[in-house]
Amino acid sequence: MNKPRKGRFLTWRRMQNYALNLWEKQRGQTVLRSRPLLIYSESTTRCNARCIMCPRSNGPLPIHDMNMETFRRVAGDVFPTALVTFMQGTGEPLISKNFDEMLSVAKSYGMKVSCHTNGTVMTPDRARKLVASGINVINFSVDAVQEDIFQSIRPGASLRKVLRSIEMLDHARKELHRSNPAIGFAFVAMRRNAEELPKVVELAHQVGARWVMAKGIIPLSQNTFEESLLHEPDRARAVAREAKAMADKYHVSLSLGSELTDPEAYSISRQGAGDGRGLCQEPWETVFITADGSVEPCCILYSGEPMGNIHEQSFDEIWNNEKYQRLRAMLYAGKMPEACKDCPTLWVRRHTARYSRVLLSRIRRGPLAFVNDLKPLWS
Repeated sequence: MNKPRKGRFLTWRRMQNYALNLWEKQRGQTVLRSRPLLIYSESTTRCNARCIMCPRSNGPLPIHDMNMETFRRVAGDVFPTALVTFMQGTGEPLISKNFDEMLSVAKSYGMKVSCHTNGTVMTPDRARKLVASGINVINFSVDAVQEDIFQSIRPGASLRKVLRSIEMLDHARKELHRSNPAIGFAFVAMRRNAEELPKVVELAHQVGARWVMAKGIIPLSQNTFEESLLHEPDRARAVAREAKAMADKYHVSLSLGSELTDPEAYSISRQGAGDGRGLCQEPWETVFITADGSVEPCCILYSGEPMGNIHEQSFDEIWNNEKYQRLRAMLYAGKMPEACKDCPTLWVRRHTARYSRVLLSRIRRGPLAFVNDLKPLWS
């Protein structure tokens, strides 16, 4: 199988943009010279599962597939300076007929590429293509080790298919003598599956997944509100402790959302208590391009009014338009939009002053220090 053309990741243009972006974030600039660092590229809104935590559980979403003309326009505008593209959105990315070509384009810019899949449509041929492409990370949705619980959360998907998909990828990596893609699990914690988390960590160890990212369910409806572990903070903390012990035992990296480790404080944060100044960096460093070309500041504000559409304006016009400037000024001043109160990263930034100190220290160290910041992605 021919190896696709890949660009260099560590370029001066990319490092300079990274440094400038950090500086502009710290100063709260509303008009930016830097470009976004993290790009969400939604290849499709179609999905073969009906997960209970998905926005589509509240009703059908419009069906869109990003065409290659749109993707190439996005790539030309932002990929030369960005660090990572997450090829995912509200749909199952591997369903997209253009996914392989999109992946090839992204790698030609030297991008680090990640995708999140439900693991239902993998085939041996698809696994070989993914490994050969050089994709860096594939995250699988794994919310339980018991099949009945798994399928109650993700109707249309199954743990059996996920495990088979991982086997295919592992076989392809060995066949092609590659170490990538790295594989991880994403776990959405709720009442019905809380005690499954430590077991999922153990499963990750068994199948060679390097990490488990666990976050609490975001209450988008009455049903998901009832499933939230915020109603049972002691249970959430106990499960988090057990999962951490399991991760330490098996040397699996574990990321726990604050709604699991400190539910009461997270609840207060969602109510908007305290000063929010400088907590959210998304409008400076992230952009979400939907399958129909809409530009959103992040995945949480996905359902709101878009900042613009790349079929109607250039990316530069959108990136510094009045909507973006207003949102940046609002967040830097500590005023949180209502939709932001459901953000799973809000608590972390609200309750740790270290976030701002680390950001400032990076800027003060000078340009060459950014090479070390980028090494985890570079290597």
